[in-house]
Order: sequence, then structure tokens, then C-alpha cells
Amino acid sequence: MLIKNTRYNIVYPRISNLRRKAFEIEDQLKDFFHQVTLIPVPDDAPEDIPRISTTSHNGHSQLNISLSNTQLLTNYDDAFEGNWERCLDYVENRVDILYSTLGNYIKDGYLFSGLTTEIVFDSIFDEDPIDLMKNKFINLKTDLSPHEIEQKITFVMEDDYYVNITFKNLRIYEGLNYQGPGMLKNEKDHYLVCILDVNDRHGFNYKDGYTSNIENAKKIVKITRTILEEKLNKMITEGVFDV
Repeated sequence: MLIKNTRYNIVYPRISNLRRKAFEIEDQLKDFFHQVTLIPVPDDAPEDIPRISTTSHNGHSQLNISLSNTQLLTNYDDAFEGNWERCLDYVENRVDILYSTLGNYIKDGYLFSGLTTEIVFDSIFDEDPIDLMKNKFINLKTDLSPHEIEQKITFVMEDDYYVNITFKNLRIYEGLNYQGPGMLKNEKDHYLVCILDVNDRHGFNYKDGYTSNIENAKKIVKITRTILEEKLNKMITEGVFDV
């Protein structure tokens, strides 16, 4: 099981005059991120378009801050991807820092946040990814052989959290340096992929006056940890979905 990337999104009420706060934000993040870049978009551009961008010191994370959303995207290298605990420790630490920084400009509470984790199963399971999903997830009866399958299920936990689990197959090809006939004939690998998305948008969607905070963020990481540690392999080996 390899953690290829994570994306943490924090959604909040509009921050006014964000660009004027850019260098304050840079100073608060300097231990972990490079100098910020101000993105030249018009003042009346949609508020979810980033105004501030920076990368982590080692270049694995991209941080984008807009008027109403902050996104931390991290791609993991060989030193991290095989250790999901280390990856989630990294996420939790950076999310703490982001909440501490953004809290200086958000006075009425956050709206919601969420963590999306992309997991690739390379050589742990001998079964073909298509056969595995066909037999364990959807009990597909057909004389045809599917080329692609994508299966998603959503649970609600504690009346606040959505847990979205998507399984799909991923084919990797060699020689994709041009567009033309036969470009996909050399299939190199075929993997099972899981996209795990945990967020507290259910609380925001259904509860009047709902606000999110750092404790919700920690709970989101905790739910993700539990699924990776205790639940995910059982879903794949037994077809039992339990969060």
C-alpha cells in the first residue's frame, strides 16, 4: 500500500484584502514553506481562485490560499509513500500550522474541511484489479470483460462527517511521448487505487449555524488513520465495507 498524495482543503468565510496579509502569512509559515508568490488575478476574479502560493522547503507540498479556501497538496516520495503513518503525521502537523495561521484572519469560524488520500496497491494482492472489484464489490455478471471499473460508496459518521471511498483500476503505459495509433499498446502495470475522502461537510450541509475548527480537522485525520490501519484491507480481501 503506497500513499501517493494527500490533499487537505480548508473552506472558510471570505478573507478581505488577502494580498495585504501575504507577507504576514509568509512569516508565520517560514519554518516550513518558501517565500510566497502573489498570483496576479483581478480583484473581481472568483474568490476560490488562489491569490497566494508557495511550496514546502523540500518541494513535496504545494500550498494555495484563496479568499475562501486553502489547499495543501502533498506528493510523497519513496521515503514516505510506504509508511502511511508518517504521511498522516506530516499532514496533521502542517494542518495545525495552517489553522494557527489562518485563525488570525478568520473570526467567525471555518465552514468545513476535508482530507483526500490517494492509495495505490501495487503488489500486495495477486488478483487482477478488475476481477477483484467485479467479484467482491459489485458482483458483476457479464460475459464481457470490463476495461475500467470505478466504485464509490459514501457513509455518514457522527452526523458531521462524510466518508467517501472510491475504488478504481489504474493502468500505466510505456512510451506515451506522442499522440497516435497504438500509443496505449504497451501496458506496463495495472493497479488497484483507492481514493479516501473524509470531510465534515455533512455538518455544514445539514446543521444551521454549523462551524468547523481544528478539532474537526483532527477528527478527520483520525478517521482516515482508522480506515487505513483497520478497515481498508478487509474491504479489499473480503468485500466488507465498515468504517
